[in-house]
Amino acid sequence: GSCAFQTTRIHLTNYVCLQLGQRSNVWYGAIIKGDTASVIIGERTNIKDRAILAAASGSINIGSNVTVGQGAVLGAAKIEDDAFVGMGSTIGDGASVGKGAYVAPGAVVEAGATVPAGQLVSGNPAAVVRALSEGEVLGLANTTEALVQLGEMHNKECMKGFIEIEQDKTDAKWVEERSIDYDSSLGLLERNPRAQVW
Repeated sequence: GSCAFQTTRIHLTNYVCLQLGQRSNVWYGAIIKGDTASVIIGERTNIKDRAILAAASGSINIGSNVTVGQGAVLGAAKIEDDAFVGMGSTIGDGASVGKGAYVAPGAVVEAGATVPAGQLVSGNPAAVVRALSEGEVLGLANTTEALVQLGEMHNKECMKGFIEIEQDKTDAKWVEERSIDYDSSLGLLERNPRAQVW
């Protein structure tokens, strides 16, 4: 549980710092590029597939419990704890996304703009739509935690060696081939309701 999951190449130049917090994950095809500045990512944060973090004109600071959606592009910005950056959105240089804010998919937060804490923003340029409800805040937190757990599962699977992979294949084949009678004799119920023994 303490190691970070990373499935992508991380491009860094000399003298540039990347800090990836515990239980954070960087997904397939994402790019973290530090040309002249550092990239700091807090704990339990998800950088999803094909997201681009490009610290060219200053540092990128991403808090804890944050999700950066698929294909999002971040310049030298600050994303506070518990924020959610939607798929395909853009966060410009010098922008700030407040604690628990939600940037809608495809939204463009212009350079230097500020997204207030706990607010939903949408559009190009991004504008405040409304405050997030308690249910939405809880839903976003649950989504972020589910993605952290999924990242840990991927990390566990990616760390397996040849023998463990072959054993998994054998186990899966054995489960496919066993009969309903065998499962029922063990007291196990099949997922198919027609095959269940009551």
